Amino acid sequence: MNPSFSLDVSRSGEVSVARLAGDVDLANVGEIEARLADGAGGTGAMVIDLGRVSYMDSTGFGMLERLSAMRPLQVVLPPGALVHRAFAVTGLAQLVPVFDTLEDALKAR
Repeated sequence: MNPSFSLDVSRSGEVSVARLAGDVDLANVGEIEARLADGAGGTGAMVIDLGRVSYMDSTGFGMLERLSAMRPLQVVLPPGALVHRAFAVTGLAQLVPVFDTLEDALKAR
C-alpha cells in the first residue's frame, strides 16, 4: 500500500462506503481505483468520503468521473475540506451529488 493515502471500503446496506484520506495523484490513482472497484464489487451505489483528502490532481478527478459513469456515485465533501473548491471548479459537482456528511449521503439513498 502506498503510504501517501489510506482507503477503507465497507458496506452500509446496499451501498459501498469508501473513506479516502491523504493524496490522490498520478502516482497512486491506479491503485486507489482498483481497490475501490474490488471493494465495491458489481455496479451498486457507492459513497466516497473525501473529507480527509489533502490533495487531488486531475487524475483523481478523472477517476471519480469514470466511477460515476459505472455506478451511482455520491461524494462527501464537508465545506472546509481541502479539495472542496477544486471539486466544484472541475464541474464534477454537476455530475456527482455532493453531501456535507456521510449520514446525509446515506439518508439520500
